[in-house]
Amino acid sequence: MLMVVAFLLAVALPAHAFVVGFGPNQTVGRGAVDKAFLTRGVVWLLSAALAIGVTQALR
Repeated sequence: MLMVVAFLLAVALPAHAFVVGFGPNQTVGRGAVDKAFLTRGVVWLLSAALAIGVTQALR
């Protein structure tokens, strides 16, 4: 399970960020936070935390 979490954090999250892009969204005003991008990042991190939690619970 550690390899799955490592893959999520080291490969999948950065790859997703590069595909979606780091630039500001066209619909977001200047200086505003891109909530969709932030939400996707949080979901990736929560999925890694959930995988760790499930693994620990099953031991």
